[in-house]
Amino acid sequence: SYDRRFNENELWATPWTLYTWGGYVNGEPTLNPGSRGPGTPQLTRQRSGWTDVSMNIVGNYQRSFGIHNISMLAGAERETWNGQNVGAYREGFITDEFPQLDLGAAENRNNWGNSWHGARQNYFTRVNYDVRETYLFEVVARLDGSYIFPKGDRYGFFPSASVGWRLSNEDFFQAATGDVFNNFIVRTSYGQTGNDQVSPYQFLGTYGFAAGYIFNEREIHPSLYEARIPNPNITWEVANQFNAGVNMAILNNRLALEVDYFNYHRDGILWQRDAALPLMAGFSLPDENIGEVKSYGFESTLTYMQGFGDDFFFNARFTASFADNEIIFFDEPEGIPDWQQNEGRPMNTSLYYRVIGVFQSEEEIANTPSWPGAKPGDLIFEDIDGDGVITADDRFREDRTNFPKWTYGLELTANWRNWNFTTFWQAASGAVIYHQTESGEIGNFTQTFADNRWTPDNPTNDHPRTWNRSDEYWAANGNTYFLRSTDYLRLRSLEIAYNLPRSLTQRLGLERVQLSILGYNLLTFTGLDDLDPEAATGSGQYYPQRRSIRTGLSINF
Repeated sequence: SYDRRFNENELWATPWTLYTWGGYVNGEPTLNPGSRGPGTPQLTRQRSGWTDVSMNIVGNYQRSFGIHNISMLAGAERETWNGQNVGAYREGFITDEFPQLDLGAAENRNNWGNSWHGARQNYFTRVNYDVRETYLFEVVARLDGSYIFPKGDRYGFFPSASVGWRLSNEDFFQAATGDVFNNFIVRTSYGQTGNDQVSPYQFLGTYGFAAGYIFNEREIHPSLYEARIPNPNITWEVANQFNAGVNMAILNNRLALEVDYFNYHRDGILWQRDAALPLMAGFSLPDENIGEVKSYGFESTLTYMQGFGDDFFFNARFTASFADNEIIFFDEPEGIPDWQQNEGRPMNTSLYYRVIGVFQSEEEIANTPSWPGAKPGDLIFEDIDGDGVITADDRFREDRTNFPKWTYGLELTANWRNWNFTTFWQAASGAVIYHQTESGEIGNFTQTFADNRWTPDNPTNDHPRTWNRSDEYWAANGNTYFLRSTDYLRLRSLEIAYNLPRSLTQRLGLERVQLSILGYNLLTFTGLDDLDPEAATGSGQYYPQRRSIRTGLSINF
């Protein structure tokens, strides 16, 4: 395939006049003119192009030899792309009638341009073999090459293998279970995959242009600076993936269960050596393939289908999954307190002060480790290291992030005569959000906080006094008061539909007529006040999910 894309942009910005209401002068309405836009006409022109060429060839072979079945696939693919961009800008046009670059002033003009290219080349194969569809084997291998890495390290070999055993085909298993299982498969796999989605050309020394130096009071000479220290040994990040699972079906395939356990160990993750270089060095080290992270969890699906006579059919599908991860190594600096270390904890975690109450009096402040300038109504931070003062060492690393560890889903479908019923419930747990609004001079407070905040007449120990943006120490420093659980259960959708009897639609000359009502986000059960548990931000500055109800009429002729 050959893909050629290009675009051309032109922006011609001219001054304009805005008239605003000036009131009445001598009984006559007046308008006051005001200049808007640029001071003089400005012209920007930009062109860019992109070419992408990809080629692939794949061959398949499949054959059965009695009880033996084999299939093979082999192929290769190659992709190259390149592009360029050029643009120019001028201002100071004496008229807005002629948008031509050469008519602009010589001062404050600019031009720019750049180009890029890249390539990937991959070889892959897969072999499947089974005996009586009972003993299942698969081998997959990839040889992937990427322009991201230097010569000698551009190719990575990533093999994988899986085996499965359909026990329900074995005579001894059927004899032992009494034909309870219609299907029973155990399977496992182990393999590797590679990742090259990182910044390109890290193996090259790169330079940037500085603002320049002025000589002879007139001449400006641009200068170069080293933008990045190269790493000639950069190569693929590797994920070692282990899976084990079970598939089973009983009761004439009416009840089916699928369970998968996974354990991924990623090594060679590109990361900087924090411990090897002090901050006073004045520069940073290049990325190296030193990071290690493991991810683990399970996924499960339980399905039940049942028919009752000719009029009623019921289907239920329940899913549950758990996923977590742990940083094994990324060269963390020494001297960090145990409760602040990243290694041994999930990725993307943050440090917080632990809130243990609210100051009620000046006497309590004097007798408790506190932040300088604390007042009654302020939050109390725990002195975790026990040194009698509140410092950055009293922050702890919270294991929970905004990604839920547990997710659930329940889909129910029922058909009775001409009626159809479908509903989907969704749930998640194990995640948190930092729920802090822009409040004070710039915005309002939530209703829940306003009703329960600390005041001299309401000396609560659960909520602080009002604050102004980030003026207070407990509003400017991350702490557990604003950290809220986002566990929820939500009725995501509910649909009820009715199909007119066929005898009636035929008399009307129609094939099918359906009336339906569909609702989204009808119910949500959560302990999070004033905020959607699936909100993208804890500040409340987002468009919330809508609760909607729709009715429909579908007619097929």
